[in-house]
Amino acid sequence: MLSKELLGIDVSHMGENRVVLQPFAAQGIDWAEGVVPTKRGEIRVRWGRQSNGEISYQAELPKGIFWSAASVASATVSENGDSVRITGTLPAMNAEAAWTTTV
Repeated sequence: MLSKELLGIDVSHMGENRVVLQPFAAQGIDWAEGVVPTKRGEIRVRWGRQSNGEISYQAELPKGIFWSAASVASATVSENGDSVRITGTLPAMNAEAAWTTTV
């Protein structure tokens, strides 16, 4: 649950060779980092709050996996050997909006 909610690594579609990256920058937590092992290799994610309030984000996953990262702004994608690295920022409002419920 921690890997899916806080890190935002959703591997529920790995049978379709697809992963969704949608981290939750919870209030009161300054950073999160973790690894999720899959049959295709490890998926690594790290995010952290910077002194200017911006939330930096970095993910690394094996090449050949289809992915989406809709909540990552200003994303840059680069290849590093057998992996793909995604870097960018998370919106500050992510911390407040992600758990809003309407009754």
